[in-house]
Amino acid sequence: MTTAIAHRGEPRGNRENTLPAIEAAVAAGADMVEIDLRLTADDRLVVLHDPTLERLWDDPRPVSSVSFADLAAAHRASGGAWSLPTAEEALDLIVRLGTRVMLDVTSVAIGLATQDLVRERGLDAHVLYAGDTEALARIRERQPGAEIALSWGHPTPPGEEVWDRVRPQYFNPEWIHLDEPTVDANHAAGRLVSAWTVDEPEQMARLAGLGVDAIISNRIASLVDVLRRPTRDQLTSEELTSDQLTSDQLTSDQLTSGRPAAGRAGDRQTETR
Repeated sequence: MTTAIAHRGEPRGNRENTLPAIEAAVAAGADMVEIDLRLTADDRLVVLHDPTLERLWDDPRPVSSVSFADLAAAHRASGGAWSLPTAEEALDLIVRLGTRVMLDVTSVAIGLATQDLVRERGLDAHVLYAGDTEALARIRERQPGAEIALSWGHPTPPGEEVWDRVRPQYFNPEWIHLDEPTVDANHAAGRLVSAWTVDEPEQMARLAGLGVDAIISNRIASLVDVLRRPTRDQLTSEELTSDQLTSDQLTSDQLTSGRPAAGRAGDRQTETR
């Protein structure tokens, strides 16, 4: 079954990369939660995607220029839904919720600090690393058993040197670069395949049908619904017979009443409005 990964938690009803967003993602059925990490000026890891605090916290300063004490005074309310969490808080919550986390690291310094924290807390089994290629290569060098997803945003696949240095368990490209031959080639090489960031149900279903092993989405509830929906092959003969009888009855009723049967033309008209 395809793994459902919540991108920055559940960011549609919550502020992304916060503890409530993580909790909401797990409540919605996420198998794993992806979060982003940054380092403060005094090397504390906090959960934040952007290099600055401006977009989410209305603070134009780069997080790397702010001490943790200064950041805490400005953007951490005790127990508040809008608090900017530390990596420790996020990891502790992940463990309490009984799920796993994809840690997106954007530099070597962030990657190694993250790895140190994970190992200090004995959380290797809960963690999948993703992000900057050089950071992932260094993580692999220090920890041969680390679980790594090689993030990739280019249309051409990685070269042999990248594969050899990172040795990822997952190939993790942007979804637009995935097709059946790419999925099959990675599976043949012994790698799983994940895809980011997929928000349309049609694409979720298409990628799952290609055999993609994990999908990352901002719309975790929609993703869970698509992935858990039974396929025709999974339906029992009794369910298939019931579905066919219902369909036949609807068509018969429509013909009797003179109404046209619903078809793709009508569907297309609805979609274009």
